[in-house]
Amino acid sequence: MRDFVTSDKMIDYPVPQLLPEKKHGAPAYVMRLQVTKSADRAGTDYAFLVARNLRILLSRFTVSYAYTYLDPDTGEHRQASGEIRYADGEINRSNFIVCRITDTNTVLSSGFTVRVTEAVGEDGTVYLYSDEDFEAEASEEERTLRYSYAGDPEDVSQKSEKSSAKKEKSGKKKKAKKPMNRFAHSVIALAAVVAGLLVAGLLVFAVFFGFHYIMYNYLMPEADALVVAGRQDLAEDYVDRYLANNYFFRMYREEVTETVDRLAGEGRLNEAYAISKNAPFGSLTDRMAARALEDALEKGNYRDAYAYASSLDAEYADLVARSAASHITEGGEGAWNEEAALVALKAEDAEIDDLVAHDLALWYWNHGEKVHARAASEKISDEALREDWAELFRQEEFAAVLKTEDSTYILAYLDAHESVPEREGYLSEYRRKSFDEAVAAKKYKKAFALSEEYGYDTADLVKDPDVVRAVLDKAYFLQTPAQMRSYHAETVSASDMIVSVQNGKVSWVEGGKVLSVSNAVSVSAGEYVTTILGTDGTLRAYANHAAGNPETKVSSFETDYIAAAGREKNVVALSSGERHTACLHADGTVTVLGENTYGQADTADWRDIVAVAAGRRFTAGLKKDGTVVTCGSNAAGQCEVDGYHNVVDVRACSQSLILQFEDGTLAVVGDRSMGLADAETLRDVREIRARQTSVIARLADGSFRLCGGPVEGDGGTVANWTDVGDFAVGNGFVCRQSLSGSVYSNGVNVPNNP
Repeated sequence: MRDFVTSDKMIDYPVPQLLPEKKHGAPAYVMRLQVTKSADRAGTDYAFLVARNLRILLSRFTVSYAYTYLDPDTGEHRQASGEIRYADGEINRSNFIVCRITDTNTVLSSGFTVRVTEAVGEDGTVYLYSDEDFEAEASEEERTLRYSYAGDPEDVSQKSEKSSAKKEKSGKKKKAKKPMNRFAHSVIALAAVVAGLLVAGLLVFAVFFGFHYIMYNYLMPEADALVVAGRQDLAEDYVDRYLANNYFFRMYREEVTETVDRLAGEGRLNEAYAISKNAPFGSLTDRMAARALEDALEKGNYRDAYAYASSLDAEYADLVARSAASHITEGGEGAWNEEAALVALKAEDAEIDDLVAHDLALWYWNHGEKVHARAASEKISDEALREDWAELFRQEEFAAVLKTEDSTYILAYLDAHESVPEREGYLSEYRRKSFDEAVAAKKYKKAFALSEEYGYDTADLVKDPDVVRAVLDKAYFLQTPAQMRSYHAETVSASDMIVSVQNGKVSWVEGGKVLSVSNAVSVSAGEYVTTILGTDGTLRAYANHAAGNPETKVSSFETDYIAAAGREKNVVALSSGERHTACLHADGTVTVLGENTYGQADTADWRDIVAVAAGRRFTAGLKKDGTVVTCGSNAAGQCEVDGYHNVVDVRACSQSLILQFEDGTLAVVGDRSMGLADAETLRDVREIRARQTSVIARLADGSFRLCGGPVEGDGGTVANWTDVGDFAVGNGFVCRQSLSGSVYSNGVNVPNNP
């Protein structure tokens, strides 16, 4: 707080008070406001004297204020407001607290309000006060202002005017009175003298006490202002100079001294100190502080002792800190006192600081208060000792990190702290652990990202079709050609006939005969030709109507198709349309067998293809980045696939392209009639098959859904399917292959099962 300037002009404003029923339980309230306008500064100081309820300990309180001031630029009256939040450590040290602010505005003689609107107790209780809790403000006429100066008081004089009226004399003559005798005259004279003496005595008495009363009330606000400003020494000098012989002041001083001594005698030193600190008697305050200091030291209350000593002199505070240090370092194990240790750290001695800080840190550490232990250790000046503590905290911190068992968090910590002992070993361990956790949680994208970063082998992962489908862009081309063929394998296919693969053997029935081909992985039944993918990546093709009867004549289309199929190498997947078959190769390229009337075979520039689908006169390819390319007829818009992303599989109906996405949903591109659009309502789709105008979807829970048509008859449903290894849609029917390899079909025009 600034020193009091004797040329300052001060204004004492009345402030609204809490209603009586509110004030009794209030933890704090503003008693008065004093505004100091400095003669040599542009600023204005505001001091709020806040009275505190001794029964309620506070952690903070808020004083809100508002006032009217004259804007020097516009000449208009404006409103200013603000608040002070007070949370000083001395808040519970006295009955009264002084809050101060400085503003550049000039306060008018009206409109200033200040209130305690919020207080928070040390127990967490919150006290809030609104306008309704305060008494109504006095009218402008009733608001009185007291102006005073810090110099000698001005002469106070009262002017009184006497008026007298002359009595009119009566025109009538009065009768002459009989003259009194000499004794009567003596008595009257004596009575007059006595009366005069009494009047004179009363007048002297009135003048004496009146003068003392006026001086007391005129000068005491100056002393109070100095106390509020924190200059109790100046306040005591002021009252000694101007009020030492004042009757009312002597009564006040005797009352304060008597109260303070009585409280001190009762052992209530804190209260005695608080009262003395709010009176203009610095010597009394010092005496009470010294007594309270001595009492606190006797009780081992070093925190209070240090506070009292600080109010006396810095040397006293240092002596208390050193006393606390001696108590810690020389008093033995039973003398340990956390409060004393904290006070001891305030001593201006590095050697003491090191000893106490180390002991304090050790005490906190043993009591599990690691944060406080770290703070105490940082006060140690000895670098070697401080580094020992720092290393201990690093080990403790890393142990806590390891305890989380969160590999991601542990790796992040290791990346940020290169000083961790055996860091490389931990990095290797938790990188691998993070990879294994990602695989176990089926977070395959994260697992492959880690494998790329740290060089982990993913050969086992790409054996799982679910893994490959989840991370096509990274996993698909890590497979061997044999694994690719297994990934794409369809062991049952249908058109007007059903073809199945069981234990590498392809079988189908045509013309009453069963044809079998060995070393097969997958099969694709087209409208005219059935194509078989062998384990070595080569193809064999057979005309459907001649199956089982080699002497049956075939067309040139079928002959050319069969011949071209025999020349294909390194094929990993097949998809047959009406009169063409798309062949996917292990290097991600695509060739097409059969017709190219509508450009359905124009795939020469396709690269990075991971799946193919052939419909009626069009072909589609899925790229490893989740986008789709198409060629051929776009009669129903089935080739309009720009803008689709995150696709994991493609299937073709006659004039529709079915897209399966990462999130298990479907999109129907092209013809959406006959219920095909219903496929877009499905969720959690794992696998799809399609043909003509129908789609079958296997869901994550193992159930099946059929969308589109026509698959007619009671047997056309798939809702009750169980024991399903693979499945397919034929021309008017559906079929499934059991896990053991048996084939079952239902619908209309169902052919013989192989």
